Amino acid sequence: MLYSFSEAQSISGTVSDESGPLPGATVIVKGTTNGTTTDFDGKYSINVGNLENKLLVFSSLGYKTVSVKLNTDNQLVDMVLQEDLLSLDEVIITGTSGIATKKQLGSAITSITADDLSDSKAIVSVGEALQGQVAGAYISRNSGNPSGGMSIRLRGASTLSGSSDPLYIIDGVVVNNRSNQAIDLGGYTQNRLVDINPNDIERIEILKGAAAAAIYGSRASNGVVQIFTKKGKIGAPKITYTASVNVNKIRKNLPYNDAQLEWDANGVAVPATRYNYQDYIFTSGTGYENSLSINGGTEKTKYAFSGSLYKNEGIVRNTDFGRKTLRLRIDQELYSWLDLSVGSFISSNKSNDMPNGKNYGPITALIFADNTNDQDPDEFGNYPNIGLWMPSPRETIDRIDASQKNFRSISDIQLKLSPFEGFKVNYTFGFDHSNTEGLLFVPRGVNTRPNGRSEKATINSNMYNSDFNMSYQFDINDKIKSTTGFGYSYQYEKNEAFGVKNDQVGPIDGVIVTDPSNAIGGADFRSEASYWGGFLQQTFAYNDRIFLTIAGRIDGASTFGENERQQFYPKISASYNISDE
Repeated sequence: MLYSFSEAQSISGTVSDESGPLPGATVIVKGTTNGTTTDFDGKYSINVGNLENKLLVFSSLGYKTVSVKLNTDNQLVDMVLQEDLLSLDEVIITGTSGIATKKQLGSAITSITADDLSDSKAIVSVGEALQGQVAGAYISRNSGNPSGGMSIRLRGASTLSGSSDPLYIIDGVVVNNRSNQAIDLGGYTQNRLVDINPNDIERIEILKGAAAAAIYGSRASNGVVQIFTKKGKIGAPKITYTASVNVNKIRKNLPYNDAQLEWDANGVAVPATRYNYQDYIFTSGTGYENSLSINGGTEKTKYAFSGSLYKNEGIVRNTDFGRKTLRLRIDQELYSWLDLSVGSFISSNKSNDMPNGKNYGPITALIFADNTNDQDPDEFGNYPNIGLWMPSPRETIDRIDASQKNFRSISDIQLKLSPFEGFKVNYTFGFDHSNTEGLLFVPRGVNTRPNGRSEKATINSNMYNSDFNMSYQFDINDKIKSTTGFGYSYQYEKNEAFGVKNDQVGPIDGVIVTDPSNAIGGADFRSEASYWGGFLQQTFAYNDRIFLTIAGRIDGASTFGENERQQFYPKISASYNISDE
């Protein structure tokens, strides 16, 4: 720590860690709302008025918090922060308007930073980003398609027929992550986490314990995944461009019957040629991603903009996934006690898929078909009939068209008030919209569908969120601190789906000519639902070692019975920090 004398009533300096300057660190005068953050070079400057008997607090995510007592002899303060190896002082958002640290919570919390994501592997979605990062979680792909959804189970299966997915929250907005299936691909579904660009993520917080999730009510019974996107920081505009290329390969081929004999109709072994159908199905796919981000700002206005272009080919021939994203976040300090944050995100993607099952899926033929038939078409373009009421794997891949398009938009407006010391009020309004269109086309002449088949469906989903929270924190005495939180939330969602199927398509491949009289099925589904809830939470901290939290939440939903619209969820948790003993 370096000191120099000056008559100016301000403090300046540089905050760093063992590797160099630390941008984005928080510097605040203890007991006040007067604070600032370091720029890209780790420098800061803060006007503190009268220096006598004031404490300057330095903090940053993942580092130990340090306090320095100020006087007229130290107006230049350079601080080196040490990593918090136990991360017990790491700030966690708990669902109340106030924030807490890990040591205050008597429940399981896992934090994943942007560095953890970038160091892990090439990832397509948030689900892939969580693989290998969350202890005790079961995370797996739903299929091998490049746009395949992820199944995430934080607390195991909780229902036989419903969803066991956790509750997803992005920048304070509850979002839709349903695994909608626009067309019938034999069990393969996408979920909407694939819309989010992992490069936009600042950190992810996983709340697994019942006590941690109880503040969100019944929807958090399977855990909570909170995603925080990157925000602007003080400093000149910083432009970052990243490009990457990846190669996808099947890990290994399965053993197959390569015996050069087969049984004829009389039960006599005769010579035969065997083919490895995996060679017709699998390939090495390539992919690329280009991402551009711009962020910067002043003490009052901060901004962050990003855009990305992603394309990835699957290991199954003729499958791929492409995604385009744009994101903008503006944070504005309107007054010293009032902050405004506005964010918007849009994503457009398209996937070319392959049936994951059914009697026209390539994998189905691989498993059950006799592999003595060459899969190449003849000079007239006819594919071999392999029997078993299924097309050849190559015919499926070459002729069947299965694709899905999706447009996604997530926007929010947030207000943060701090009218006096210790009292905070947050209000968030969010809107999540998605539109999915699916198309399946099986041309005429395919073995299992001699007259062809076509399916087309659209799914529209709109979700509105309104969330109000407030908290008050004060010291009862030198050893006991109190934090009281109250909140109310309301959510409305509307879903519409329309689809039609036809089994008499036109004679020209790729041209969907249908006769309404040949329609074999259709669906027109609409639903509306609203959810509301309020909570009250009280936390006591003794000597910053012992923590006790008591809370209760009342949940209501239009989907409940008229006599059971309200449900009450109590919560109690305690923790004792032995690391400071």
